Amino acid sequence: MDEFAAAAVVFTTVRPWWDPRRAAHYLGLDPDSVVRCIDVEGAPAGAMSIGRLFHHGPDDDSLFCEIGVVEGYRRRGIGRALHAEAAAAARVRGKRYLHIVANEAEEAGLAFLGALGFGEHERAKALGLRLDGLRAPAPNPPPGYAITTLAEAPHLERRVYEVDREAVPDIPSPDGPQVVPAYEEWRALQLEQPGFRPDLLFVATTGDEVAGYSLLMEVPDGTVEHQMTGVLRAHRGRGVASALKRAVIAWAAATGVRELVTENAPDNTAMRGINRRLGYEPKPDWLVFRGEVAS
Repeated sequence: MDEFAAAAVVFTTVRPWWDPRRAAHYLGLDPDSVVRCIDVEGAPAGAMSIGRLFHHGPDDDSLFCEIGVVEGYRRRGIGRALHAEAAAAARVRGKRYLHIVANEAEEAGLAFLGALGFGEHERAKALGLRLDGLRAPAPNPPPGYAITTLAEAPHLERRVYEVDREAVPDIPSPDGPQVVPAYEEWRALQLEQPGFRPDLLFVATTGDEVAGYSLLMEVPDGTVEHQMTGVLRAHRGRGVASALKRAVIAWAAATGVRELVTENAPDNTAMRGINRRLGYEPKPDWLVFRGEVAS
């Protein structure tokens, strides 16, 4: 078993939502990424990976890190050993911080990160919409707008990218505006990721212009995730985002999806209001922890 396959055994055991296909894809886009697995008596017991934070840009002083230890092997120092390897690899790359994502409900993981000196850096308000018995709303786009998908209109791909270039930097973040990479890298990150389906990229158009889009991704635990909903500034406040979300809900209800999940920055009051009006309910938040790499 190679290193990534062994690490995948650990991560899929401790995190039902973890997608090995997407993890391999993102790590593969960073030639300096590192994956490490620790075996105990021939069984994968703990794993670590580090790689670029693509929305921060290549010169950022932080790396994304994942650490997982299977329940029966915890409190043996495996997690600390993996963190030490991650920190050493980050120092080799000249980085100062590691970012680790954890869920608010993962009490053991939160305690572990606190013991390592990590502090909460960013919070995403998590929400879910159960679709059992839900009467799906009609999309009802505002006058002058229509909703299609990238599968139906593949020629709109580049215009969807232009929406991202304007919408993503407007997402509130403690690190300042997020970075949208050049088109080819954006395409590799978004449209070439495993599990991407052009029929799940909903596009709002007005005439020949793309006003906004909403991207869904299927998650291994059986839910479907809103990865992004973005609207050009000139088209905000007209109901475009709400129409896109209603189109997404209608698709999910018609295809037997059990739950739609999403997350918003706490300061993203406009999107949080849309989700609340559509019936989304709070779930445990997702947290980004940041830890300084010791010299």
